[in-house]
Amino acid sequence: MSTDRSGLNTSCARRRPVVARRVGALPETIVHGETGLLIEDDRPETVCAALAAALVAPERGRAMGAAGRRRAHDVFSPERSVDTVERVYRSLV
Repeated sequence: MSTDRSGLNTSCARRRPVVARRVGALPETIVHGETGLLIEDDRPETVCAALAAALVAPERGRAMGAAGRRRAHDVFSPERSVDTVERVYRSLV
């Protein structure tokens, strides 16, 4: 379970479902049950339960991984970031 952006991006790029804590910007990035699973704490039993849920249903895990990759590309791609920054700059001029 990674809490940094690079680990999240790597998981999404590899079409892996993400299990992460519901902290910081992660809930804005991960759609619970669609692109991964968000958990409330990092107790071992909580983490294990979420990982088991992702592993017990491989089709669901693959679907979440594919959805995560699509979301990463659609929402967080460099092109999208440039478009957003340009839009902000244009609004200031």
